[in-house]
Amino acid sequence: MPETSRCRSCQAKIRWVESAVSRAILPLDYDPVPDGNIVLEHGKAVIVGPPSLFVTPTAGPRYRSHFATCPKAAAHRRGGKADGR
Repeated sequence: MPETSRCRSCQAKIRWVESAVSRAILPLDYDPVPDGNIVLEHGKAVIVGPPSLFVTPTAGPRYRSHFATCPKAAAHRRGGKADGR
């Protein structure tokens, strides 16, 4: 089961999961969303395409990277520059 905590910037509840490909640790929004592009397979994050009527969707709940939704995500990017420069 992924580890849960709160974002240091916005205090949203997040889950920390390992990427199935790069083995990097990723923050995901805690709650799944219908249009998410990440699924958990064997406890690891796998990026998938958007849900479609023409493609059988990957089984399981879909999540979104917290970097995509955090209002203060720029402060956590490499280099730590909150203004994006």
